[in-house]
Amino acid sequence: MKKSSLLLAVLMAASVTLGACAKKETTYTRAELLDAITAQYKEMQPEQPMTDEQRKQMDEKMAQAMVIVEAAKTAKFGDSEQIKKVMQFEQIQALADTYLMSQMNAYKPSDADAKSFYDEQVSQTKLAQSFAGKSMHVRHILVETEAQAAAIIAKINAGEKFEALVGESKDKGSAAKGGDIGWAPLDQLEPAFSEAASKLKANELTQAPVKTNFGYHIIQALEPMRTQKVPAAPAQTLPPFEAIKPQVIEALKKKHLTELKEGYKKTADELLAKEAAAAVKK
Repeated sequence: MKKSSLLLAVLMAASVTLGACAKKETTYTRAELLDAITAQYKEMQPEQPMTDEQRKQMDEKMAQAMVIVEAAKTAKFGDSEQIKKVMQFEQIQALADTYLMSQMNAYKPSDADAKSFYDEQVSQTKLAQSFAGKSMHVRHILVETEAQAAAIIAKINAGEKFEALVGESKDKGSAAKGGDIGWAPLDQLEPAFSEAASKLKANELTQAPVKTNFGYHIIQALEPMRTQKVPAAPAQTLPPFEAIKPQVIEALKKKHLTELKEGYKKTADELLAKEAAAAVKK
């Protein structure tokens, strides 16, 4: 789904859900809702404002949704406690999604940040190419935080078995196999993972957490690296920075959104852990 279509979908869902949940004194007309969505869309995406055709389609969808809502009200569909709870959940989700979208679009990375991110991608592309034809047989434990990973490394170094700790891994697929991911081509893995794994001898363990987009890894080599000759391929290069600067900025915005989500997830996980601990004490 294109970014513009996704944004319209989020705003549409939010407007209908919030409108349906609104108190009588704050119920808005379809025209008022449409104007609000158009204004919000412009704020979030000033470089690509809503077209007349998009506004027309949005109006048609909203009209249909509001007709259905009126039918639901006539049938007293929303009077049950179950439906009220579902609607409250939808309201919470719609507000959260709209807020996150607005935060992503409000984020304005500097030119220096964009160039630094671009240079990092260039380095990672070159690093991945250097691993062509090389593969490793490794196992890993993937966790959420650097502190968790460091603690697991310390436990293994102190004598605890890798197999006894692999249950803490977020990667449940490999955890079911003792963390074993089999023989993996290094040029197809995340560069940071490949770089760390390539330095290991058989049975060696990374002595520092390895950070990737998935979290923090503890990696252990199970066999020596294999190398095979591969046909020479043209080196992949990224276009010049200025040529793809808008795409780089967009990628940074998405990265910012991911970081926001991770931060809120951490807070939510802490809340869930406290609730679980309180429930055990009862």
